[in-house]
Amino acid sequence: MNFKKLLFFGLILGCAGAVTVLGCGEAKKEEPQKPLGLAMDLPKAESDLKMSKEDVAGKGMPEVKKSGIAFKFDESRIKKKIAETPVTDQASCIGLVAALEKKKDVIQRNEGMWGFFEQTGDLKIYSPLGMQLDSDLNKTVRILRYLCNTAKGVPYTYLADLVNRWLETGGEKDLREKFDSMGESPKDVEIYLKYGAFAKKIKDRAVEYSAIQDAVLRGELFVDKYSEFAQRLAEK
Repeated sequence: MNFKKLLFFGLILGCAGAVTVLGCGEAKKEEPQKPLGLAMDLPKAESDLKMSKEDVAGKGMPEVKKSGIAFKFDESRIKKKIAETPVTDQASCIGLVAALEKKKDVIQRNEGMWGFFEQTGDLKIYSPLGMQLDSDLNKTVRILRYLCNTAKGVPYTYLADLVNRWLETGGEKDLREKFDSMGESPKDVEIYLKYGAFAKKIKDRAVEYSAIQDAVLRGELFVDKYSEFAQRLAEK
């Protein structure tokens, strides 16, 4: 597996609608109580469902162009570190990730890069990008920790265990009947079968700790640049 390039993208969007509860006045005569009605603020057209780049990034934020600056990895330094202090087990792997996380947390303890952008006049308008940067680095650490925890195989989830156990004891026909009795649709059962097969495939897959260490050391470069940038903003 190639862990030299890690791409992390993710943005969570939330939408809220106004809800009005319509009640009834008191009735002079005893009459059956009318149910409450809900008036939802729903989109009126398909076009209302579409979100523009401005909606995601923040209104008024100027277009951000890539600088063209490329991160250069010191391959000899990485190889030297791996040779001098090799990661050989789960404990040392998690320890390496924990050290990386500690560096990141020093910045994020005080509202992260988003906070620095908010407090810097000419950068405040780019605050959504600061928040995205914080999020991406959090994902980086979580993924690296996950690799440490699953270097010797990915444990079954409850569903994966259930699917593969039923297949082993009763076969596919029996499994389909059991899921059918639980109200699961044939379409969903197909998904469960594919998921079970994939889970079985990676249950005993192995990733060399040296490959994970290589990925952590490369991730360290981004965290160091993140820290340097935060320090520069703090001094402004």
